[in-house]
Amino acid sequence: MRRHTLVHDLGHVTFVGTGPGASIRGPHGMRGWLVDVGVRVTEEFVSDSVEAKVRIGTATDPDAFAELVIPHGSEVGDVVNTVVDRDAIRGQKLPENDLILVTFVNAVAEDIEEVLDPPAQAETNRSAGAGHVYAVVDWY
Repeated sequence: MRRHTLVHDLGHVTFVGTGPGASIRGPHGMRGWLVDVGVRVTEEFVSDSVEAKVRIGTATDPDAFAELVIPHGSEVGDVVNTVVDRDAIRGQKLPENDLILVTFVNAVAEDIEEVLDPPAQAETNRSAGAGHVYAVVDWY
């Protein structure tokens, strides 16, 4: 059986306000094995009271496969991945031919005293951090 290890570049994400997620789809007819999920930090995560997260899952279970927590104090140049958050991967087997959804849970700026709807960080226009997000999958 032939295996393909692919690094899926999920783009640069600013963890503020609400933004679109991303998706992963493997080669036709292949199942996946989630190896790693990570963020290469490009803007410091210093002003958050709720940690930012990257979730990998399905429409009905957004964190079925992974939920990576980006800790407070993550600095520019840091790589936050499954070495840092050892509990991030919850289910490594990705289904064949299914669309895997990736959502970005936004951190909340420290200086916001109440939760507003829409999210308060959009009102303050402050980023709680940013980085390049990726997922590594072995397709077989």
